[in-house]
Amino acid sequence: MHNFGSAAGAVTLPHVAGVVGGPAGWRWAIAPTGVISAAYRLHYRRTVTDTPSGRVFSAAYFCTFGSELAVVTMLPAFFTDTFGIGTTAAGMVASGFAFMNLIARPTGGLLSDLLGSRKRTLSILLVGLAGGHGLMATIDNGWPLPVAIATCMVSSFFVQSGEGAVFAIVPMVKKRVSGQISGIVGAYGNLGAVVFLTALLFVGSTAFFLIIAAASIAGLIATRWLVEPVDSFSPGLVENDTTTASEPALLQPQVIPPRLPA
Repeated sequence: MHNFGSAAGAVTLPHVAGVVGGPAGWRWAIAPTGVISAAYRLHYRRTVTDTPSGRVFSAAYFCTFGSELAVVTMLPAFFTDTFGIGTTAAGMVASGFAFMNLIARPTGGLLSDLLGSRKRTLSILLVGLAGGHGLMATIDNGWPLPVAIATCMVSSFFVQSGEGAVFAIVPMVKKRVSGQISGIVGAYGNLGAVVFLTALLFVGSTAFFLIIAAASIAGLIATRWLVEPVDSFSPGLVENDTTTASEPALLQPQVIPPRLPA
């Protein structure tokens, strides 16, 4: 849903800026979002008490989803400048980084379910994310293009599996406010993209990828304070489809035998 919020902002904020007009119109359009965010932060701080894990997830999603958005944005230009391929071909290559989402994100959630420790699963994927971007930082025009593409795809797998692993745990942090925690974590993903792309304005692509790798290592360190959710693998979390004694009429309709003629 955070992506829809971003899209809504892209539609509404230019209109607000246009209504206000003048060189400061964009400032008046952006300022209310900051006020709303600050007010919600105060409300969240007052109403949510068990937030350390939420902060760790925010840091992890900052690295995972933030890097996805940032890399997808810059990757076409990166391949065009590095390998001299056309804009269309570069866009197709970059789209593969995003389309990996269809496989990798569910896989991250699945691994979190299967490996016996959600905390350890997330940590492993953050290690892969850091390593993948560290390797991408070494890509230059001396690399064979297929190898460079394969490196990006492997890195993308860890990025988006990490996203799935984050949201495999988020609903278990504090069920009463799981929606609020999900919203905050999702917002940090967009914030990560803004931070990484802002850094790209001042540094080259090599430093850009290394910054993402460093942020991922910081997120990995933060998982040290992540508390493994209690009963996160409890059988009680699996929906039980067996019929209970109190619901015979609802789930097992009685069959009335036909009346025989006299």
